[in-house]
Amino acid sequence: MEDALILSDNSVSGSFRQEETHARVSANSRHHARALVVRAGSLGAADPCDQRVCARSGGSAARRSGSGGSRCHPQLPPPFRSEGGGIEGRPLAPEGRSGGVDTAGGRPAADRSAGPHGRPAVRRRRHDDRHHHDDHHHHSARGPAHRRHREVTRSASRGWILALAVLSVSTAGTLASAQSAAVQRPLLDVPYLPQTEALCGGAAAAMVMRYWGARDIYADAFASLVERAAKGIRAASLVSALEERTWTAIAGPGDAMRAQQQLDRGRPVIALLEDRPGTFHYVVVVGWARGKVIVHDPARAPFRVLDEAAFDRAWQQSDRWMLVALPPAAMIAAAPDAHGVATATNVASGPCAGLIDEGVRLANAGDRESARRALQAAGESCPTSAAPWRELAGLDALDGKWADAETNAQRAVAEDPRDEHSWRVIATSRYMRHDDLGALEAWNAVGEPSVDLVDVKGLERTRYGVIAEAIDAAPRTVLTPGRLRRAAKRASDIPALAVARVGFHPLENGRAQIDAAVVERPAAPLQPAAWIGMGFGLAIDREVSTSFASVTGGGELITASWRWWEHRPRVAFSIAAPAPQALGGGVWRVDASRETETVGPLAIGETRSRAGLTIANWLTSRVRAEGSIGIERFGPVANKMAALSAAVELWPVSDRLAIDARGGAWLGAADGDRFGTASVSAHWLSSAANTGSVVLSRAGVQLASGHAPALLWPGADTGHARDVLLRAHPLLDDGIIRHGVFGRRLMFGGAEWRRWMRPSRWVVRIAPATFVDIARATRGIRSGDERVHVDPGVGLRIAVAGTGVLRLDLAHGLRDGVTAFSVGFER
Repeated sequence: MEDALILSDNSVSGSFRQEETHARVSANSRHHARALVVRAGSLGAADPCDQRVCARSGGSAARRSGSGGSRCHPQLPPPFRSEGGGIEGRPLAPEGRSGGVDTAGGRPAADRSAGPHGRPAVRRRRHDDRHHHDDHHHHSARGPAHRRHREVTRSASRGWILALAVLSVSTAGTLASAQSAAVQRPLLDVPYLPQTEALCGGAAAAMVMRYWGARDIYADAFASLVERAAKGIRAASLVSALEERTWTAIAGPGDAMRAQQQLDRGRPVIALLEDRPGTFHYVVVVGWARGKVIVHDPARAPFRVLDEAAFDRAWQQSDRWMLVALPPAAMIAAAPDAHGVATATNVASGPCAGLIDEGVRLANAGDRESARRALQAAGESCPTSAAPWRELAGLDALDGKWADAETNAQRAVAEDPRDEHSWRVIATSRYMRHDDLGALEAWNAVGEPSVDLVDVKGLERTRYGVIAEAIDAAPRTVLTPGRLRRAAKRASDIPALAVARVGFHPLENGRAQIDAAVVERPAAPLQPAAWIGMGFGLAIDREVSTSFASVTGGGELITASWRWWEHRPRVAFSIAAPAPQALGGGVWRVDASRETETVGPLAIGETRSRAGLTIANWLTSRVRAEGSIGIERFGPVANKMAALSAAVELWPVSDRLAIDARGGAWLGAADGDRFGTASVSAHWLSSAANTGSVVLSRAGVQLASGHAPALLWPGADTGHARDVLLRAHPLLDDGIIRHGVFGRRLMFGGAEWRRWMRPSRWVVRIAPATFVDIARATRGIRSGDERVHVDPGVGLRIAVAGTGVLRLDLAHGLRDGVTAFSVGFER
C-alpha cells in the first residue's frame, strides 16, 4: 500500500507523538534571511549594506553605520516587537538532539537601529493541462476540488499587521471579530517556489529551507531524488536528503493540534495530502486559524485558503504525515555581522592618499563636515583619482543625500569605470529615488543582480505558473532593464488579468527578487463594475458583450458579444489564453465572427464571416509581433478565402510612443478575390494613468487595395463605425454609411488634452477635455467627401474603475461648419 510506504518514515526521524527538542538560540542571534534594502514609500526593497558605498578598508565612513546607526537590519513594526528584541508571544525552543537551530516565531529580528542623526530608521519595504503532484510518488492529476485561495499583500510598515488581518478576515469573516479574538496565530512569511515537473516535494523542502535563511536553493536541488518510474519523491528520501544537509528533519504522523503548535513556534509544516485516490501531494502549511488552513501549493499558487475539514480529509489519507525541517547551527554561526565593516579592494593611492586617509579618519571619528572638506580638497588636488569622489559618495549616502551620492559616484566611475563600489552607490541611489530601471543599469555594470525568486501577489484563480512563465525570468540569470520591461508587458498581456505590475527588489549577495502584483478580471460578469460596462455598451453601441476569466485557472478569457444595430448586426466569440512555451510564449486567440455592414446611397449590404487563430508576443521590451491566419468569406456571393495578417508594434520611447504597422492579405481562387490592406500609425500618450494632465496624439495612414470590399475600407467617425476619430462628422445614418470621410485611402491625425480630477468620496474620476481631429479620405463612394476636415471640440471624460472611460464630445467642423455631439465608450 502507498500509505504504508509513507508511514515507514516514522523510523527515520521520530514522531510528533512525543515532544521533540531542538537547540536553543540566544536572543542576539542573527538569522540570514533575505536582507532588504530600505526605500521609503514603496512596496519592496533591498539592503544597501551589501552595496558597500565606500571602498577603503579600515572603516571608511561610507561603509560604516556611522553615528546614526546601521541601515542593514531587518525590522518589524513596533506592535510585533518585544522589549527584549524578540518577537512577542513566541518563546525560544529548547535544545535538541541534532544541534539545529530553531528561531521561535520564524526569523529572529536583529537590533532595531536608528537612522542618520538619530532619526528612526526607515522601515524596510517588501514586495511583498493537468498538474503533476507529489506523494511519495508523483502522478499527474486533475485539479483539486477546492481551488479558491487568497493572496496576502504586505507593505513596508504594515506588512505583518495586514497579513494577520487577511488571515483573520478569511477565517472569521470580519476584521472586528478577528481583533477580538484571544489568540492570533502568525501567518509565516515563507518564500514561494513553484513546482518543477515531479518536484512538488523538492519545492516544498526548498521553500522551508529558504524560510530559515538558506540561499540559492531551488526545487531542482532535489531532482536526483525523483524516481522516474513512480514520477515522484518518496517521503523517506526527502527526509534523508534534508538530514544529509545537516538539517534536523522531524517527520511522522501528526494532527491538527501538533501542526498548529509548530506554526505557533514559527515553524512551517510540510504536509502530505491526497489529491485524488492514490495520488498524494506535498504542500507547505503557513497558517491555520478559525477553521481555515493556508498553504503554499507548489503546483498551483501561494497562500491558498482551504477549509479545515476538506484539508483534514485529504491529510488523513497519509495518516496525517507531516515534516518540520530545522536548520543547522552552522547556518546561524556563519551569518555575517550586520555591524561589521565591509572589506574593499579599491585602496587610495597616489599623491592624495594621505588626504583621503585623513578624510576617512575624520568620518570614522564622527566629524563629517571636516571629513567632507578633506575629501573635497583631495578631489580638487587629484581630479583624475576616483577615490575622493567614491568616499564623498559614501558620506552622502550615509546622510541620505542620494542625488549627491550618485553625482559623486558618477565622477568616480568616470575616472575608473571598474570601480564596483561606486557603481553600487549609483545603483542604490537610483533605487532609493524610485528609478528602478536606472538602478538596474548601474548594477548591470558589475554583473548584478541575478534573479532569485519570482513572487506573485493577487492571484485568485489563475495558477502561479501561468504568471511565472509569462514573466520568463529564469533563476540565476542577470536581471536587466530590458528583461524587466518585457516581463511587465508580457504579464499585462495575459487575458485574464485586468492589471499587472512587475518590479523587483534587490537582495543580498548580488541577487534580486522579481515582484508581480496582479488583479484578475472577474470570473463571471457578476460584479457592479461589469454590469456598468455592459450597460454602457448597450446604450452607446447597441451591443452586449460579456466575458469569463480564468475559468480553468489557465489565465484564459472567453468573450462573447452580440450587436443588434440595424443594418450592421454582429455576433462574435473568442477564447484567448497564454500560449504554450513550446510556441515561444505570448498569447494565442481563437475567434469566430459574423458581421454585416451597409454602405452607399443604395444601401448595399456586405457580410463578413471569419474563423481564425492569432498569436502575439513581445519579442523584446520594445517590439511586439502578431500573426494571424484564418478562413473568411465576404458575402453575399464570394467564396471562402484564406486570410493572413501580421502586425509589429514598436515602442521606442518607454511606454509613451508607439509605432504600429499592420498588413493583411486575402487569397481567393479568383483574381477578384485577392486583395489586401495596410496601415502605419503613431500614438503618443503622456501617461497611462487617469491622473493629472494627460496628452494624447495620433497620426497615420490606412490603405485598402482596389478589390477590397467596403467592409475593409478605412474611415473617420465618432468611434462607432471606425476607430479613427473625426467627431463632427459621424459616418452612420440609421446604421448605414451613406457619405462622409470614408474610402480606400485615409490620412489622419489629432491630439487631445485631459485634466483628471477625483471629487471627494466619489468612486469615479472626471476630466474636462479639449481636442482637435484631422482626417481626409480618398477613392471612396461617390457621395463621400474627399476634402481635409479639421474638427476641434470640447468634451468630458468619466472613468469608472474596472469598466473604462465614458466619452462625451461636442465638435465643430471648420471646413463645412457642421456641429455634432457624440458619446463613446473606451474600454
